[in-house]
Amino acid sequence: MEDFLGNSWRKLHREQTQTVGLEELGKEAKIYEDLKSCIKNLPDSLSEQTREDIEDNFQALQESIANYIQTVFAFNKTNEETPKDVMLRLDESRSFAHNALIDQLNILARLMKNSELDTSWRDMIGYNRTDVQKWAQEVDRHVNIKEGEN
Repeated sequence: MEDFLGNSWRKLHREQTQTVGLEELGKEAKIYEDLKSCIKNLPDSLSEQTREDIEDNFQALQESIANYIQTVFAFNKTNEETPKDVMLRLDESRSFAHNALIDQLNILARLMKNSELDTSWRDMIGYNRTDVQKWAQEVDRHVNIKEGEN
């Protein structure tokens, strides 16, 4: 049932947003798409190692977003019947994934700054945990919608 509902929602949302261009994306999705474009178009002046490091860290960021969202989803599925030790483990896992996501954002920003690339995206995301959470959730939603279109 969950697959059916998820697929139905994605189809409806895709139909509603088919004509949305980059300029119409939400702030979080636009930051992500701009960053993705920057990574795809790294200057030729960068060394091969630097390019590889930045690309690898962007991939790690994408994986970190997905991991964080999965842990949030698992934690949110708990209820009053969930054993306390399980809830504590899930909460700890969620917190660890959130910290890893923040670390990955900072690592990528530092690599790009050291290569004299634009890092304004990091300031636009924000530095507090709530801003990062909101950004990751919106990026995940955006990526899942785009994947549903393909």
